[in-house]
Amino acid sequence: MLRKTLLTASALALSTGIALADAHTSETGMNSGRVNAGNLENLIRSSNLIGGTVYTMTGEGAMGETDWIETDTYDAVGDSWETIGTVEDVVLSRDGQLTGLVVEDAGFLGFGDDSVLIEMSSLRMIDDGSDDFAWVTNITEEQFENMEEVEENWY
Repeated sequence: MLRKTLLTASALALSTGIALADAHTSETGMNSGRVNAGNLENLIRSSNLIGGTVYTMTGEGAMGETDWIETDTYDAVGDSWETIGTVEDVVLSRDGQLTGLVVEDAGFLGFGDDSVLIEMSSLRMIDDGSDDFAWVTNITEEQFENMEEVEENWY
């Protein structure tokens, strides 16, 4: 009797696992419940982020902490925003979460290039509808210049 119960339970568990695996295979053949042919247009490749301009809000364009928290994205660059660098790399945590962007301050004629890690909580995407994504940060230019530099092999 115990053996029959174990066999039945095993068969049920196996068939449930197969059904679940089947449910997570999309129309495109990707094994994910999140990616399918209908939402591919909403995905952004890291290559579209690298080289993107990073702006800082200054003067009248700066916003308070509450407004910053409530704003997710922008559809245009603000008139008073200033360029502070470009995206050099994308940083993920070991569990796959986007952690931040490595931003390079160009320096003068390529000399004095500094790269710093800006956490995503301090960045907002600027999506103007093109494939050229830019970012704005609530970090001031002075704070940016005083941030710890990350080297090529800093991890």
